[in-house]
Amino acid sequence: MKKWIANLVMMVALLAISIYAYTNFIAENNSNDLAKVFDEANEIYQDASIVVRAEFPKEYDVIDNGSKKAVYDINILEVLKNDSKVAIARNDTIPFSQHFSYTDSSSGNETFLLKKDEHDIKTGEYLLFLNTYEQNGSNEFVSNTPNHLYQKITDGRYQNIRGSSLKILNLQNLY
Repeated sequence: MKKWIANLVMMVALLAISIYAYTNFIAENNSNDLAKVFDEANEIYQDASIVVRAEFPKEYDVIDNGSKKAVYDINILEVLKNDSKVAIARNDTIPFSQHFSYTDSSSGNETFLLKKDEHDIKTGEYLLFLNTYEQNGSNEFVSNTPNHLYQKITDGRYQNIRGSSLKILNLQNLY
């Protein structure tokens, strides 16, 4: 009888550990989990070198050079912050790059950095928190984290369509 109870306790403990491991490590396995997540509007604002309101077009190019990225030519509606060395003004068009996968050169395996079709950003107005770097003589504009992409829902209000933190942003709360 004692052996039977010990086996039962062992099986229950193993089941509990399996459920815990699945819910905390396997089911939540998303490569964005290692990226920055912000809880306050001023944190994401301070982390970006460029903050703009921009209009996304329907079309984009996919560039594959071992790392796949979607490149959108976005129209700048308003520059809210620019601490970069790149001059950006209203009505400028800049290339916004969204890296979404890379291929391991030795194994040939492709690893996705975004969930399926997240690189396919719907047309419309967005509030973007960007950083820039120079690549091959031109400036590349990228989001400061894949966990925050804000689509306009009403005047001055934007909803995070990528993550669960900092769901709604009001423009007046950024400064």
